[in-house]
Amino acid sequence: MSYKISVIVPVYNVENYIKECLDSLVNQSLGIENIEVIIVNDCTPDNSMDIVREYAEKYPSIKIFEQKANQGPGAARNLGLMHVTSDYVTFLDSDDYISENTYENCLNKFNDDVDLVIYKYVLFDSEGEIDSMDIHQEIYKEDRIITDLNEVPEVIFATSVCNKVYPKKFFSYLNFPSMLYEDNIVAANVLINSKKVIIITDSIYYYRHGENESSISQSVSKKNCNDLLRSNNQLLNLKDEYPIYSRLLYFLTIHFSNNILFWLLNRPFSLDDRNEIYNNLKSFLNIIPDDIFSEFKNIFPDYISNEKELLDVKIMDFYEYFVRYEYVNPTYESILYVDTGDGFNESNKVSMKYQMSNLIEVTFDLKNFHKITRIQFNPIVMNFCRCSIISIVSDCKKVDVVNANSRNSLNDKSQIFTILTPSYIFEGDFTNISYINLKFKIKILSNNEIGKQFILRDQEIDDKNLRLNKAGSDLEEKNFIIDDLNQKINNQKLIIESQREIIELKDKTIENIYNSKSWKVTKPIRSVKNSFKKE
Repeated sequence: MSYKISVIVPVYNVENYIKECLDSLVNQSLGIENIEVIIVNDCTPDNSMDIVREYAEKYPSIKIFEQKANQGPGAARNLGLMHVTSDYVTFLDSDDYISENTYENCLNKFNDDVDLVIYKYVLFDSEGEIDSMDIHQEIYKEDRIITDLNEVPEVIFATSVCNKVYPKKFFSYLNFPSMLYEDNIVAANVLINSKKVIIITDSIYYYRHGENESSISQSVSKKNCNDLLRSNNQLLNLKDEYPIYSRLLYFLTIHFSNNILFWLLNRPFSLDDRNEIYNNLKSFLNIIPDDIFSEFKNIFPDYISNEKELLDVKIMDFYEYFVRYEYVNPTYESILYVDTGDGFNESNKVSMKYQMSNLIEVTFDLKNFHKITRIQFNPIVMNFCRCSIISIVSDCKKVDVVNANSRNSLNDKSQIFTILTPSYIFEGDFTNISYINLKFKIKILSNNEIGKQFILRDQEIDDKNLRLNKAGSDLEEKNFIIDDLNQKINNQKLIIESQREIIELKDKTIENIYNSKSWKVTKPIRSVKNSFKKE
């Protein structure tokens, strides 16, 4: 059996998501019979493979291969590559899924001079699609044909291996390193070795964000930081082999270094681990010339808001840096205000401290407050943010959110707060309330990110106005056509009426002739003439 494309799917701890992934494969418009699905069991401890085997029994093109030990997605992909039989190959993570037309659309773009097809990449969670602010998303705004990466520098940030279709030839010399972020090196290698790259936006890779407990995003460790730095070093090694792309490779490592700094400042590392990670980052950043940072900032002005913080790592020691930026143990404060008849005020409030994580949970003790009529919840103090309340639990009757001072409406699952005092108003029966427990998700937004939100909203308004104006123009054109048709109908009516008058005039003329004396007198003569004609 010959297949049009091979899809490699590493499987580990995804029993809650693998069905959605496999469904997106078997429902491809290309036809599952044309797709070689290579499942690699990376010694998953859950029931994921039971689900996979059910699909494999039904669809012969789904093939299963076993790792002898858990080795991570890179090693699983390498094993899968050994069993590819088609000319084209791609990768799909087992907790993600794709749109139904993905592989057909991608394969239709390949010809003799196309080396790589990249399709749209979006983040989602249980609440739906996430508006990513990442520089990675910049390349998916429109369809593109790229023959020189230096002309479209943002493409170098497309380091996911999953939202791409490759000719098999690339993997005759490429494999995945045994480390985290192994796809960075492979993706960068493919990009700089592709003479022609096509980006399409009508096919979508859906990347699940922040829900799979085994995912990297859920638990950032010292190993994550050090492996990403190792990846950075390997990326910079490529600039010696491909000097024309050295600037882009520097840009890519600045992007990843910024991620490491964010983790360093916002994750609960021990002091020793924090010191080690900082010094490793410092050593790497000193490799990058200062003018590269300036050039990065000029080309991507909206991306790095903390450029100075990144540059200061190069010149400051660990303790000086963390004293300067006060990030040793970052904590945030949420506040609950209660209205006992005289409005919300500073004397009637309870505050709780928390550290940033994927899901925040706080419990407010309200036993000291009586005759509460309303409650105001401020999830964070003095920060722009995106926030969604996951649950509200109390010992009173149902509590409802009735207002939020956000830019988004309450019908949205999350709110974007563009003022520094984000707040929700709760109403309910608070007669005998003793506590409120809140679970919420929150992301701090920079000024640049808020600016992007306003730009996006303005674009939406402009698009709506354009559609309304077009609809108005279409209506005006339709009315003009109707008026023209009515005029033609009226003209036809006039012609018909004129013809009717002519016919009536002829009929009257004939009748007058028949009734005239001359017609009657000459009747015998006409009869004789007619008899001669017959003879």
